[in-house]
Amino acid sequence: WSNAFRLIFFIAIAVIIIKPKLLKFNLHYAKKLVKFSSYTTLGGFIGFFSMASIDTIMINHYIDLSAVGLYGAYYAGFSILTGKILNTFYEVFMPMASRSGEIKTLFSQSIIFIKKAGIFIFVGNFLLMWLLFKLYGNGFFFDYRLGILIAISATIYSFNPILASLIQSLGISGIRFGAFVAFISALLNVGFNFL
Repeated sequence: WSNAFRLIFFIAIAVIIIKPKLLKFNLHYAKKLVKFSSYTTLGGFIGFFSMASIDTIMINHYIDLSAVGLYGAYYAGFSILTGKILNTFYEVFMPMASRSGEIKTLFSQSIIFIKKAGIFIFVGNFLLMWLLFKLYGNGFFFDYRLGILIAISATIYSFNPILASLIQSLGISGIRFGAFVAFISALLNVGFNFL
């Protein structure tokens, strides 16, 4: 219900903001936006099969519910770091990337940033996981090897929105490529989960 009310609220705000422009309807831009949003929606739908949503369902099916809780415990640190800190950066970065005429330069600078920030995000993810396990108590055993693997995975995934923003800023071709990448990622994720 909270998601439904939130969606209605955002739609109402959007209508209020764009109301003056509704009378200036342009078929050319409408077609472009429909095509863009179609690929975005497709990528979002496919993303369900390459994110934690399908992971938890498959873990519950093949192992048990307690394993789902353990999986969530490992990824809680990643959710805090990415959800609360890095998302603020992404919300600024996406519009900035869209207005940049030098995508190649922005891409190369982003790679430099990723290389420099990667080690700090990796250490941050690992330490947050370790700290949370300490707070959970003796019922949760922290496996350092698994913690390192998940910290590496979380660090790589942390930079996904930056590169995705750059790809999307290329327009229809970029968003189409993003949907294709999401499809391949979903196949790999479900396949490896099954194994």
